[in-house]
Amino acid sequence: MSLLSRASSARHLLSLTSLHSLSAIPLKKCIYDDDRHHHFSRHHCRFYSSPSSLHSPASSHYRQMDVTKHNFADAHALFLRHLSSASFLSFDFEFTGLELSYSDRSVYNESLDARYEKLRKAVQRFVPLQMGICLWEKKGGNASLETTDAGAKESDEPAIDAMNPIDAVKQGSSAYVARSFNFNIFPQYSKVFLVETSALQFLIENQFDFNKVIRDGVPFMNEVECAKQRQGIEAYGKASLQKYTLDKTHSAYQVVQGYLEEVQRFRNTATLGQTRVLTVERSFHLKLLEQEILRRFPDVFPVMDKTRECVVLHFVDESIKERIIHEEKEKKLARLEHRNGLTRIINSIIESRTPIVCHNGMYDLLYLYHHFIRPLPLVCSDFKSQLHEAFPTIFDTKYIVCNSGEVKKLLGHDTRPETMNLGSLYQYATNNLDTHKGVSVQIPHKFGNCADREVAHEAGYDAFMTGTVMLRFMNHVCKSPYELEKGLKEHSLGNRIAVSNAEYCVAL
Repeated sequence: MSLLSRASSARHLLSLTSLHSLSAIPLKKCIYDDDRHHHFSRHHCRFYSSPSSLHSPASSHYRQMDVTKHNFADAHALFLRHLSSASFLSFDFEFTGLELSYSDRSVYNESLDARYEKLRKAVQRFVPLQMGICLWEKKGGNASLETTDAGAKESDEPAIDAMNPIDAVKQGSSAYVARSFNFNIFPQYSKVFLVETSALQFLIENQFDFNKVIRDGVPFMNEVECAKQRQGIEAYGKASLQKYTLDKTHSAYQVVQGYLEEVQRFRNTATLGQTRVLTVERSFHLKLLEQEILRRFPDVFPVMDKTRECVVLHFVDESIKERIIHEEKEKKLARLEHRNGLTRIINSIIESRTPIVCHNGMYDLLYLYHHFIRPLPLVCSDFKSQLHEAFPTIFDTKYIVCNSGEVKKLLGHDTRPETMNLGSLYQYATNNLDTHKGVSVQIPHKFGNCADREVAHEAGYDAFMTGTVMLRFMNHVCKSPYELEKGLKEHSLGNRIAVSNAEYCVAL
C-alpha cells in the first residue's frame, strides 16, 4: 500500500538522500480507497466511517513481528522455518509515491501498455519503506500450533482465534495460523529517490516514524545491483582496475601525491609483514590513493579501514597479498549479504513457489519486481511473463471480489469503491462470514501484542487483512475446506491482477 494521501492536492516531488532530520514518531494512519479517484485507487489510505471502526474485534487480538535490521537475523530464520509449510502468503507495501506528475495520472481505459509505461516510470523513482508479509499455514481439525525445531511449543499460552475473541475453533471450520512480519526497509544501493510532498505531509501528520525506517531499516537491492556489487568484490585487489583518472592540475592530485610520498617512505624501511596506518581526510582521496598504491607498489597492499578514514599499509610478498585479498573478499561478501537483507526473503519465496496474494496489487507487484528482483522490462508483455516465471500463482483479492459471481451475490452486487476497498472487505469478512462454517484464524502469541496501538494501515497488518479477505471469500467460493486448500494453489480466479480505472485486468 502506498504512503500517499490526497490530503493535499500538491503534486510536487522531493528528491531525498536523507530524512534524519525528521522526528521519530510512531506510525498512525487513516484509510481511504476510491476508484473514482483512479490516481489513488488501491487500498492506499482508506477512510472508515468513524475512527472507532479501526478497532475491530480481530484487530484487538492482532499480532505481528516488527522487523528492523537489528532483529532481522532472528526474523529471517523464523520466516524460513514457516515458509516451507505455508499454504500461501499475503503481502503489502508502503512506498513513497505513485505518480511523477499530473500528466502521469491514469486515464480511464487507456491501453495496458500505456498504463504500464506510466507505472514503470514511477516505480523506478519511488521506493518502498515497509513490506508486510503474512504466512498462512493450514492446521488440522484442532488448529494446534506446531512445535519448534527444539520440540517446544511456540508459546505456553493458547493461540487466539483472530476472528473470534473466544479462542475456540468451531466444529466443521478449517483453521489457519497467520504469522505476520512487518519489515521496515530502506535501500542501500540507490542513493537518491523521490517522495511526493503530499505523501510526506500525510506521513508526518499521521506520525510515520521516518527515523526508524532510515536508521534501522532492513537493507535491500535487486539482483542486478547485487551482481554489480559482487563483480566489484571479485575485482578487489587488482592493479589493473582503474576507476579514476586525474589531471595533474586537479586539486586532489597534489593531495594524493603527498600521501604517496608517505607510502614510499614506508616501503623504503618496512620489513615483510609490517603494517602502517595512514590517515586520509577525504573518502575520495582514499579511493584514489588505494588505486595508485595498487598500480605503483606491487609489494605494498592497502586495506581500507571500515570507517573509511584511514588505510592500513601492508608490506607483502605474493603469498601474504593473496591471503589478505582472500580475507578482505570474504568480509566484503559478508557485508554484501547483509545489504541484501530483505532480498533474501524474496528469493526464498521465489524458490518455494508459494502462492502469493495481494489486494489491488498492480503497484505492489511492480515494486516487488523492480526493487527486489530486476529492473522492470520496457514492455508489459515481458513483465507479465517474467513475473509469472518468478511467482507462478498470484491472487488479487480485488479481482476476486469484483469477478466471482458467488462473492458478488454475497455482497449484493455492491461494487462501489468504498465497498471494494480492503478495509471494508475485511470488516465484512470478519463480521458476516461465520466461523462455524468458514475459516478460523489463529495467531501465535510470540508475534507480539499490538492491542495497545493502532496498527491498521501498517504494511504487516494490511498483509494480514489481505490474507483474511482471501481466506474468507475463497472459502465461500470453494464450498469446502478441501476445495479451499486446492483452490489456493490453482483456481480460475488466480493470475488475474486488477487494474484501477479500467475494464480490463492483467492476465498472467
